[in-house]
Amino acid sequence: MTKKASALRENQIDDSIYTPVAKNSFRYTIIICSFLLIGFLSSFPIKEVLKFKIAQLINQNNACPISYKDLDLSLLMPELTLKSPIIAGSCFGKPSAQIAFKSLIIAPRPHLSPLGIKLNIRGDGSGIKLRAFPLISSDVVRLALKDTIINVEKIKDIINMPIKMVGDVKVDIINAVLKNGKITRGQFKIESNNFDINGQKVRGLILPAFNLKGMSLKAELVDSKKLMINRLELGNKKSDVFVQLEGNIALHQNMAESRLNLQGKIGLSSQFEEKVPLMPLLLPGKKPVDGAYVVKIQGKIGKPQFQ
Repeated sequence: MTKKASALRENQIDDSIYTPVAKNSFRYTIIICSFLLIGFLSSFPIKEVLKFKIAQLINQNNACPISYKDLDLSLLMPELTLKSPIIAGSCFGKPSAQIAFKSLIIAPRPHLSPLGIKLNIRGDGSGIKLRAFPLISSDVVRLALKDTIINVEKIKDIINMPIKMVGDVKVDIINAVLKNGKITRGQFKIESNNFDINGQKVRGLILPAFNLKGMSLKAELVDSKKLMINRLELGNKKSDVFVQLEGNIALHQNMAESRLNLQGKIGLSSQFEEKVPLMPLLLPGKKPVDGAYVVKIQGKIGKPQFQ
């Protein structure tokens, strides 16, 4: 072979054979490891192990027992589903009551500021549509509710109100702080288009249904024992009864024992006064101004005193 022929053959060699193969080797390694990981996860029952551990945690929570028919777990976008769960009333300090759901879905997501885990909880049941967003961080647990719908009659055993109420209310809670499972601070907004107070006996008077057709409440819990009422409206000027109040309520574990410190006005239609001619006895010494009584309400929720 001549020197000229040898030089030609070397010049004709493709330069790509001198390219480093490190990148390709790394890519192949990642692909192979991925297949090995998929094969391991598909053969190892990690989902069943996690379901067993979660079921153990739920069953060991004696302070707030939750029963359910079945439990499902999604790993791709982590999500826990409880089918037909029943939350015991002891979770709310009412051992004789309970809340039943058709399903309860819990989806955890990381939260950066503050660092922690934010839960997206969705539940639909008899008389309740729950949309809750707890945030669990190292130093505090916060709670938000948005567009949660509650039928007040369905949960009467939970709220233990001495007044017979009906209707569906929409509840929003902003930046609430939880301690030992109870809200100690937070802002509340409650609204309803069909809220009403049933006929009942109050201070010896038999009252008919109030025909309110709605209510609105904006309040703030400044500590676990004091609720500031920024605005409470019951009904409207076309209702049989129209109430506008503000003030505060000193809370008691038994809601009927909570003490009132409210002021505002109460309007009564002529039809309502005809139905309850003794109604002025609840408003001693008061005369209506522009169709409404200016009042101050003190005493207990179970036995209010009008001044």
